[in-house]
Formats: sequence, structure tokens, C-alpha cells
Amino acid sequence: MSYEYFEDEEWYPVYSPKFPAGSVVAVTADNQLDKQGFPGISTKGWHGRVEEALTDGNRVIYSIELDSPTIAALPEAFLKMLCEESPLPSFEFLAEELQTASPRDTIEEATAAQRAVYHRYFWGDIEKDQQATRIHRIMMKNPSSSDLDNWLDFFRNEVQYPLPAVAAGLIFTQLPHGTPVEVVGIEGVDEEDCFGIIASVKKGRAIISYPLMELGPASEDARCWPIKDYQYWADFML
Repeated sequence: MSYEYFEDEEWYPVYSPKFPAGSVVAVTADNQLDKQGFPGISTKGWHGRVEEALTDGNRVIYSIELDSPTIAALPEAFLKMLCEESPLPSFEFLAEELQTASPRDTIEEATAAQRAVYHRYFWGDIEKDQQATRIHRIMMKNPSSSDLDNWLDFFRNEVQYPLPAVAAGLIFTQLPHGTPVEVVGIEGVDEEDCFGIIASVKKGRAIISYPLMELGPASEDARCWPIKDYQYWADFML
């Protein structure tokens, strides 16, 4: 088992795996996590759902997303370590380290538990950092929904418009860097090019569609926090 043991290998999808994507499995291997600095933690008995199966031509490994009871049983310090630099990772096991198991939660419950952990630790100390606190609250409004769905809910139901902003001009040159604009509404999510939330932006008399990720706050005033927080989130997630 490892989310690091197989990094240097060439792996390809398995088209008829023993455990298809979405299968619930239990870990039978008694792998100790002493190497990660957490003595006493064993992978035996972990449960999760298969994300994908990969092969190097000889071995087959399975990426497993942990279920909510497994996450709840893991030490807080271990979860914090996993999520301080990236969202809660999948764990990789060889086929012989797994067996078929019965579900212990729903997919929605597992997703909510995974998101609760990484949003608890990834953005900073939610007890002391106000921005981390704000992002955590937004992301946990609907725990089993995606980040973008939670942002849409926030911008559509909690934000008062217009929002003063400035164009970042990093990807789109339609608005040069530093151009002052106003966000007057939210149109939806760009599904095709992965630019995230698309806003209605007013420049002079014109209103254009523009990715919210390409806008920055016009000031440090609390009125601009929604844009500042979304831009910070987008820097990592988009």
C-alpha cells in the first residue's frame, strides 16, 4: 500500500478489473504507517470505494477513496498531515491487499466526510484565520455537494451586488490587468473549459461574461471578501 510507492512507474487503465470503479472494498493488508511518522496506525480494516484500477503490465493497483467510518476512526493529526498540502488523497493498494466488502455508508456520506476533512485543514487554521473560516463555512454549506456548487449557492443567495473588482488579466486580455469593473451577477459554471464560475461584469455601460477567477478584489474592504476568497480558492482548485 502507498500513495507514494508507485509514483515512478508507468501505469495504464485496467479495462476489466477484479474490483470495478465504485466497488466497496476492505483492506486486508496490515500495512503500518510508521514511515509516515504515525506508529500504531494500520491499514487493515480500512474500507472505501474504488476510484480506478491501474496496471504496469504485471501488477494491478487500486486507488481507494476512504469511507466515512474509516475517516472518523483515523487520528486527527494524521488527517491534518494529509490535508495540509492537498485534498484528502486516495490510497493505493495491490489487488491482493483487498477484498469485496459491504457498504458502510452512502457515496454522499463518504463525499461529505472527505470534503469536511480537507476543507477543515487545507485552508489554514479555521479557529484563527478569518479567510480559512469563511471558505470552510461556504464549502460546508452543503457537505456532499461539489466546491463549485457551494460557491454558486453562496454567490447567488448570500452576496449583495454590485461587487467592486479589478481584472487580473492573467489569461483573458479582454480586460487588461488592473481594469476596474463591477460584478453585477453570476451566470453559472463553465463546464467546457474549466474556468469555474462565470460572472456578469459591468465595464462602463457594457456587461460581459467573464470568469470570476480572473477578477481580484478592488480593496481589502469586507464587501470585497467574496471575490478575494473565491480567487484564493481558484488559485488552488482550478
